[in-house]
Amino acid sequence: MQYRFSNSFKYGIYAQNIPHTFAVNIYFRDSTCIYTIYVLGLFKHTNTTEVVDIKSAAVIGFGCAGFSAARALRQAEPERVIDIYSDTAEAPYNPMLTTYYVSGKIDESTMFPLGDLETIKKELRVNILCGTPVKRLRARERVLELDGGRGRQYDDIIIATGAGAVIPPIKNLPERGIYTMRTASDARRLERALNGVKSAVVVGAQMVGIKVVELLVKRGIRTVLCDMERQMFPASAYERTAAVIAGRLERAGVELRLGAAITGVSDSGKVLSASFSDGSETSADLIVFCSGIRPNIAFVDREEIDVGVGIKTDLHMRASVPHIYAAGDCCETYSPLTGKNAYIGLWANSAMQGRVAGNTIAGVQDEYHGNLIHNITHYMDTDFISVGDVRSEGERVFWQGHGWQLEATVSDGKIAALNILDNAGVSGPVKNALLHRAAHPEQPMSVHARLLLSSAGVPDAIIKKLGGEGA
Repeated sequence: MQYRFSNSFKYGIYAQNIPHTFAVNIYFRDSTCIYTIYVLGLFKHTNTTEVVDIKSAAVIGFGCAGFSAARALRQAEPERVIDIYSDTAEAPYNPMLTTYYVSGKIDESTMFPLGDLETIKKELRVNILCGTPVKRLRARERVLELDGGRGRQYDDIIIATGAGAVIPPIKNLPERGIYTMRTASDARRLERALNGVKSAVVVGAQMVGIKVVELLVKRGIRTVLCDMERQMFPASAYERTAAVIAGRLERAGVELRLGAAITGVSDSGKVLSASFSDGSETSADLIVFCSGIRPNIAFVDREEIDVGVGIKTDLHMRASVPHIYAAGDCCETYSPLTGKNAYIGLWANSAMQGRVAGNTIAGVQDEYHGNLIHNITHYMDTDFISVGDVRSEGERVFWQGHGWQLEATVSDGKIAALNILDNAGVSGPVKNALLHRAAHPEQPMSVHARLLLSSAGVPDAIIKKLGGEGA
């Protein structure tokens, strides 16, 4: 039930039926915020449950996806109680901006493009429970288990926990001198550590690793870049493009150890020693692991919820259990190129998926139309763009001219994936053309789109394969 005392103050009460737990949640709302008081008591199981008309939603995790979900839900349902559970006291940050902060290209506040916590609380009128990780999700009951066995039940739950950095399983890894690069906290920690550093090892020849290498080289730090794969950007680059990138790095003074996994690290107290699978060793003042990410979903019961790489969702961001949703880097969903689910960890994806999840809960018609595996990075005067899955089968085509190069896979007369080197301006038009072709295979490319691609320097033969039949 809900009672109105004035135009600016309301409250509501509902009782929850959680096995072995009786919880009364009292919600107070004024013009700027909703305040929640939880009164919990332990009793034997009771079947007495009275639920009133104030619905509740929990958002687990508070990155871009969690923020976007909460905002969409708040806009659609001004009265709904929204609790956000975060294991940190940080506002949502963009992981791809962390290296820019360490390199000095941006200030600390720029890592937080959505604002600080107080601003967000006022805008969204939500309860943000900082330092409150969810230990377990009982999905079918819609119950979150917290520290001490406490349980809280909600009408709807959105999982938006993102992904965390992965460190290979190395025995007896020292505590000193070991870093990752994913969170705002990671960025601050590495930035503080770099003064006086003369040598470093970066593990992982991917997008984040290359940005860390760039900032280390800029500081004059001797840098070794290693990866268990035998080429640069193994998940994103063709071998020919990867070889060009590797050559440029070596000419810039970076020591590459490709095809050599890091297998051990020891600490003499003054310097670290890293050993590799090819039998070689090197010393370093610090080691930065940029060896990939993994969805933060350890609290999810895989016997309840379907999980692949991430939580499997449909076009409305619904998981396999009713009233459970997922968005952002913790989930996988539709790829228009393949028509199947794919894991695509992009900031723009997180924003779209969060919005769709929030709208779906509120009954607002919305749908996630998919995205492409798409990476663009600028480093050491090089622009590298990768779109689609370079492991796709098909005919390989290569073009070079006017100071840039393009390599692509053509399948059934269409571009399935491509690499572009040294032409950042072509990235957007190419991606949009691929998305349009995947969504509307029978429709020709518009004249405007053809002109954009042509003005960016894309050859006519490639434009045709992107859907520009009239090029």
